[in-house]
Amino acid sequence: MTIKHNVITLLQKMIRLNTCQPEGNEADVVDMLLDIFAPYRKQVESRVFEHSSRRKSLLLRLGPNGSGGLAFVGHLDTVAIGDESNWSVGPHEAELKDGRIYGRGAADMKSGVAAMTVAALKHLTGGHSLNKPLYLVYTADEEKGSSGVNAIKASGLLTEVDYYVIPEPTDNKVAIAESGALWLHFEFQGKSAHGSQPQNGINAVEAAIVMAAELKKAFVFDEVHARLGSGSASITQLKGGILTNVIPERAVLEMDIRTLPGCRHEDFLDIAKRQIAVLKQQYPALKVKLEPIKNMPPIETIEDAHLVRLVQEIVAQESLQTELVGMSYYTDAACLIPAYKKPFVILGPGHEAMAHQADEFVAIERLKEALRIYQQIIVKLCS
Repeated sequence: MTIKHNVITLLQKMIRLNTCQPEGNEADVVDMLLDIFAPYRKQVESRVFEHSSRRKSLLLRLGPNGSGGLAFVGHLDTVAIGDESNWSVGPHEAELKDGRIYGRGAADMKSGVAAMTVAALKHLTGGHSLNKPLYLVYTADEEKGSSGVNAIKASGLLTEVDYYVIPEPTDNKVAIAESGALWLHFEFQGKSAHGSQPQNGINAVEAAIVMAAELKKAFVFDEVHARLGSGSASITQLKGGILTNVIPERAVLEMDIRTLPGCRHEDFLDIAKRQIAVLKQQYPALKVKLEPIKNMPPIETIEDAHLVRLVQEIVAQESLQTELVGMSYYTDAACLIPAYKKPFVILGPGHEAMAHQADEFVAIERLKEALRIYQQIIVKLCS
């Protein structure tokens, strides 16, 4: 395969490979990337992480095998298409029109992945030497279970990296903070009864509704972060019941909690456990099971970190916004930064408002800006 370091062409090829959750199929993109870098095998060391026959993550190292350097970290999976009738373009056709490239993953985040890849390729072929290692990290399963980044973290291969760039969608703004995500799954087991005799049953749905209301009151978000705003707790699923005239014996409740730097997720779990104890006073024979199904801590980098100031200087040269921002979503950095405690920035060409949307797109102008920014970051930190 020949990719002439054209970021538009590469992005279109990536979009045309369906990596939607829950299947993922990231192995197709990993194999393509290995093919692209094959001519430079003497300059590039690769490590493939196989999660299943169709799911892979990839880590490439360019330059010397030593401490320090820079890692770009991007995920290859996307969310599902949803109702295709809501799309005016083919979700995997990568249509180019009116200065935009459309398709699932165009914003979140195959555009950022394409830009970081081409930036590295241009460095390889541009006569520049690397005095520090440059890592390109391509992860599977970020949108659901984070199995890719967790496998890479467990390998220890990024332990000595100095700086991290996360090309998630920010519209090329410089983000240095992201909200945490704590997803709680509750299962309520009561007792069924005829709808005309509710006193003979234990209504799991009603108990779940009571629990939801009490948790909404118990989770208080008084603080406001300068870049992230306030935290939140949302009821996102409530399921139960089989027939109108049957007291439901089982219910499921799920909550999406978004937290700010300085918050401890353990405190939210303690509150939830206390509310379960209170609920069981009202429903003594009720059984309640609590499981955190996502636990990504909030993270931030100090604004006077060398990486942050450097990236601000580079985006200023592009006449872009230098004001530092925060992102409400979580990224793979939430798995890496708490372990490694290194500076990071989130900066990518997609617009955050387009993530997970029908007719998802990225502006070609932003894509090319990101490519130039990444090239300069590599030169400044690795050459």
